[in-house]
Amino acid sequence: MLAFTIHDDDGRRTERLEQRLSPRAKEAIERAAALQGVTASEFARSHTLQAAQETIGRMEVTRLTAEDRDAFLRAFDDERPNDALIDIFELHAQATGRAPEHA
Repeated sequence: MLAFTIHDDDGRRTERLEQRLSPRAKEAIERAAALQGVTASEFARSHTLQAAQETIGRMEVTRLTAEDRDAFLRAFDDERPNDALIDIFELHAQATGRAPEHA
């Protein structure tokens, strides 16, 4: 019995991902898989995909405290570019060979 959900996009398994494991790591994976009633490959695939999705979610989301959020929103109150922003525009222009966008 599959004790967890596999979240494949379309179910086709056309790609491979290989890895080398220590005997101890392989035994642990096989034991955990057996306890859940699945193969070691199914166990590893499902848990690797779950870890990948969690990592992507954590790394692609920016969380702000209420204080930081308020400071971020206040930054939009003044529409005039400050010296630091002008410096960044000029650095970008030098790096790309384009005219500064603030001009």
